[in-house]
Amino acid sequence: MLKSDRDKEILGAFERAYLDTEGVSPYDATVVDDADFVDGDDLLQGRVRGEGKQPYFIVKDPDGNEFTTFYSPDLARQARLDSQTKLKYTEATIFHKEHGQGLLSAAIPSGADPIAVSILSGGNDGLESYFDSFSKRCCSKLPTVGLKVIDFERPYHLSLLKDDLPYRFNEGDSRYLIFKLPKLKKNFAIQLRAFIRKYKKESVEHGVFFPQLVMLDKTKQPLRIISDPVLKYVPETWSGYGYLEGIFEIERSEALEEVFVLLNTTKNYLKTVSHVEGEFGLLQVEHMTTGEFGVKALYSEAVSQ
Repeated sequence: MLKSDRDKEILGAFERAYLDTEGVSPYDATVVDDADFVDGDDLLQGRVRGEGKQPYFIVKDPDGNEFTTFYSPDLARQARLDSQTKLKYTEATIFHKEHGQGLLSAAIPSGADPIAVSILSGGNDGLESYFDSFSKRCCSKLPTVGLKVIDFERPYHLSLLKDDLPYRFNEGDSRYLIFKLPKLKKNFAIQLRAFIRKYKKESVEHGVFFPQLVMLDKTKQPLRIISDPVLKYVPETWSGYGYLEGIFEIERSEALEEVFVLLNTTKNYLKTVSHVEGEFGLLQVEHMTTGEFGVKALYSEAVSQ
């Protein structure tokens, strides 16, 4: 046996293959064509070699099947910018008890229509505020069966179903739910998503439970009522429903310590619809008596003041 043959016996398969092809069609694993590879940082910044080529990833599932996922540097760059942009608190009309009055003065713009002011104040021409009228019927005696306690950064799914009994609020009968907020000694925020879905039995293609938010203290007494929120529309995707989203501040000052949040709807909401700009034009969303929600607590640093 020749010395070279003996050497091959003690070499691994890769080394033997290399020796067999040396001088014929040698393969040098140390020689790399940079154009065949994309640096991770270049990929993130959109600096991709190869004119007209779209970058992609190839991944394998547990069964060994390969899947190709194309990558858009422009979309990735926009996603990074969006993630760096702080969320903004949602505009709304806010009622609370202040100096014996139930309507927060800042909620009424100067020169407001007196008829609109009358409606916002409960239709009592200032004799009784909306806040006081609501508080007479709510909320210390409301049962809290199935009460959920939410925590930071984790999403929670909440639902109002046909089997949930309605309660007679000052603004009419409504199903409701109450959840408890996390413990924190400073202000923070909650992200609320009201999911838009199809209601087959009601022949409604797009429906949502349009919420009013009531902030409660530890005895479930109202502290603030957040009404008529201007919710942001997020369209549906292949993996999830579309939804209306709002970001709301939770007060944890010496004067206000909000412990619970109540979600309900009103007879005025049920008489109206939401119009949002969809992929194929204006989309009409019916306001329903049942619905699904996503709730998440956020640190205030993630929200612009």
